[in-house]
Amino acid sequence: PLLGTSSPPLAVWASLVPIIAGCAISSLNEVTFAWAGFLNASASNVGMVLRNIVSKKMMGQYNSMGGINLFILISSAATVFCAPLAYYFEHTRWNAALEAAKASAGSQQLAWLMISSATLYTLYNVFSYLVLDLGFSPITLSVGNSMKRVAVVISSVIFFNNPVSPLNWAGSALAIFGTYLYSVASATKAKKA
Repeated sequence: PLLGTSSPPLAVWASLVPIIAGCAISSLNEVTFAWAGFLNASASNVGMVLRNIVSKKMMGQYNSMGGINLFILISSAATVFCAPLAYYFEHTRWNAALEAAKASAGSQQLAWLMISSATLYTLYNVFSYLVLDLGFSPITLSVGNSMKRVAVVISSVIFFNNPVSPLNWAGSALAIFGTYLYSVASATKAKKA
């Protein structure tokens, strides 16, 4: 059991393999693939899963807290811990990056993009906590997050006419099939409980 939580049955774990493999296969021949990006994305995913597990556990222990309050608490703590690190490592680049962004998009467009991006990201996190608050497991939330990546690939085809290889389609199909297997395994687990 990870972090004191109960472990799902083997069928649930096994259903995660095609999801992970499908996401990996669908991005294998990505032109812009870089190991640094892959490793950082993997670390981000591990962090998100651990956050989901800890958040779900905290919601169970502190029933009066609720998902939104927990999100606010975690976001505030993250700001306190991360702001000094961001300043230390990045502050020398801020002015140049801001000026380059203003030159590229214009001040008004940049402000609009930053505000809308921050708003949408906050809403994404709020809805994640609402989903956890409704009783969904952290694994279910992570599976949904993985399927988001497949949706991004499909959206890039539709909206940006990005070329898609048969390997991309096969990976996406495998991930979708894995999601189906996960839902069947989770339903079977729920019936046994």
